[in-house]
This record gives sequence, C-alpha cells and structure tokens, in this order.
Amino acid sequence: MEYLHSAAGIVGPGPSPVSAATHRQCSIELKNDTSDYTLYYPSVYLNSGCCSVPFPPTIRSSTSGEASFSTTPNTTEGSVGIFTYDLFNNSTRSFTEKAAVLFVVPTDLDSVAYAVGIFDHSKECGQDLFKEMFKTTKGSFVRAKAKGQSLIHKGRNVTIMATMSNCSNAVMKVEISETNF
Repeated sequence: MEYLHSAAGIVGPGPSPVSAATHRQCSIELKNDTSDYTLYYPSVYLNSGCCSVPFPPTIRSSTSGEASFSTTPNTTEGSVGIFTYDLFNNSTRSFTEKAAVLFVVPTDLDSVAYAVGIFDHSKECGQDLFKEMFKTTKGSFVRAKAKGQSLIHKGRNVTIMATMSNCSNAVMKVEISETNF
C-alpha cells in the first residue's frame, strides 16, 4: 500500500494531460442520389484527428456510406480534414470529376465549419486541397460555418449539397445528385 501512495505523490494533484483533452467527433453520411454515377476510391487528408470509421470503397447509385472522424486520443486538437471520392460515369465508363468535402470540428465550437465542392478528376486529396478549401474564398466549392444552413455547389455533371450540426459530436449529411440545368 505504501508503494501505491508513493506513486500517487509523483503524479501530483493537478489534472493530467489526458483529462484536459477534449473529445470532438464528426460523423458523416454520404448519399449517392444519382442514377448514373458510382463513387469510387475514397481518399482522406486529416489536419488533426483520426478516422475511427472509414468510408466504404464504393458507393453505388441510390446508396449511402458513412464515416466517423474523431479527436486523436489524449490530445486537445479537434477533428479537421477533407475527403474525396472519384465520380465514375456508368454510361461513358469514365471518371469525370472528384467530389470533395471539408469538415472542421475544432475545440472552439464557434469555429465549426464545412465545405463541399466538385473538382477536376486529377485533383489530389492532400494538404494543397485542404488549404484551398479551408483558407481561400474562390474555387470550385462553397464553405460556411455550421449554423443550420445548407451548402449547395453545382459542378458540370453533379450537384453536391450538405448540412452540418454545430456541436462537439457534429453530424454532416452530404448528398450528390445529377445537375439539372
């Protein structure tokens, strides 16, 4: 018993770094509401956090996929990153564009934000795309703070829409549909 008492004295009375960590999570549902496209090859770039539940490798027409991103254990950072899917046109048998989604669930809940966009198929999912969607205001996407509004961006062939809640366990719902001009 004396050994345990000594060990407890080493740690000290203050809160441990583990207890100071804040948990943030972003759960995402992606619905492919198209009749002519299949979503292939999900890619993820994380600025902070980790992927706790990955997206499926393929999301066929009229189906959905889900993923979850969380704070890295024992840290005070939030869950911040982007993911992309390649859009495959089933009629032409070719990849046409890339859908991209930014999610920002930091420790400061006043800064929860998201963005959606449609890019050229050659666009890489990485730090450059993350910076573009996170910091710039011009491009093939729309961005906003999560305050209850919907985001809508029309690409050449598909439209991407999203909503996002503003809380520590944020939920984002994303839909991809054919663009009707």
